[in-house]
Amino acid sequence: MTNNSVNPDAISSTVNDDVDNEVDNYALDDTLAGRVVQAGFVGAALSFPDYIKNSKALVTTYILTLASFTGLVGYLNAIDEDEEHSPQPPEESTFPLWQLIAGLSVAGVLKVLGLRKLAKALRKQGAKKPWSIFGGLGAVLVFAVSEYAARRG
Repeated sequence: MTNNSVNPDAISSTVNDDVDNEVDNYALDDTLAGRVVQAGFVGAALSFPDYIKNSKALVTTYILTLASFTGLVGYLNAIDEDEEHSPQPPEESTFPLWQLIAGLSVAGVLKVLGLRKLAKALRKQGAKKPWSIFGGLGAVLVFAVSEYAARRG
C-alpha cells in the first residue's frame, strides 16, 4: 500500500523557492542612481512652466522629456543583469491599454488644473517660481517613496 499524502515541508520549500527566484526587470529602481534619475525627471518636468512660457514649446518639452525617460527606462530594462534569468512575459491584462492611458491623461489634466490654481495663489503670496517648488516637492516625494520601497523590498 502506498502513501499518497503530500509532505507540507516540500510544498513550503517549493513555494519559497519560487518567491526567492523572482526577477525584478525594472532596473531603474535597483540603484540609488536610478532612484535619483527618476526623482530628477519628475522635478524637472514639474518645474518647466516657470521657465518655458510658450505653450507649444512647453508641450514639446514635455513630449521630449517623456520620450527620453521612456528610452532610458527601456535601455536600462534591456540590460540583463543576471544571465541565468530571462524575463517572463507579463500576464495578459483584461484592462485595455487605451483605458489606462485615457485615465492617466484625465488625472494628469485635473492635477495640472489644480496646480495652476495653487501656483497662482503662491504667486500672490510672493513666490517667484511656484512650479519649481512643486518640482522640488515632487522630486523629494518620488525619491522618498522609491527609496522606501527599495529598502523594504
